[in-house]
Amino acid sequence: MTDTKFCEQCQEEHPVDTKHWEFRSGVATFCRVGVKFIPGFWPKTRKPTQRQKLGISRERYLIGTQVSQYWPGKGWVYALEQYEHLEKAQGGVCALCKKPPPELGSRGKNGRNRGRLYVDHNHITGKVRGLLCPACNTQLGPLFNNVQLLAAVIKYLEAAQSEQPTLDSSA
Repeated sequence: MTDTKFCEQCQEEHPVDTKHWEFRSGVATFCRVGVKFIPGFWPKTRKPTQRQKLGISRERYLIGTQVSQYWPGKGWVYALEQYEHLEKAQGGVCALCKKPPPELGSRGKNGRNRGRLYVDHNHITGKVRGLLCPACNTQLGPLFNNVQLLAAVIKYLEAAQSEQPTLDSSA
């Protein structure tokens, strides 16, 4: 027969070998059912957060906190409003390729930022230019806001397209 232990709070015996006991300082004194009856054992209910008061979903809150760096000193609520205004003005699509952002279920390198567009800004002035999908944002980044470099890339691609290069080494 298994060993049992008596809980003083719920007035029942429970097997000692189960994970039924609540530990405080390494000593099991009350079972997990009986511990609910101890006043002050569980923390009091928390005050609702600003996000909960405003009725904003966790996903929208995360967007607001992530894009708040582009509107410094304004707070995440203002940043979220600005982001949503830009998103609505662009029709929910990327400013360059006009495609919607990847679905929330898709996973990238770390699974974050899926289902949303990225805030594109000038790295020198900090001015926000628009919202881009992850692919366009990644491609635009290495150009370092350099219009001359972008023009050179366009010329290069147009020249390569008109020449129709071949892989045949005898030509």
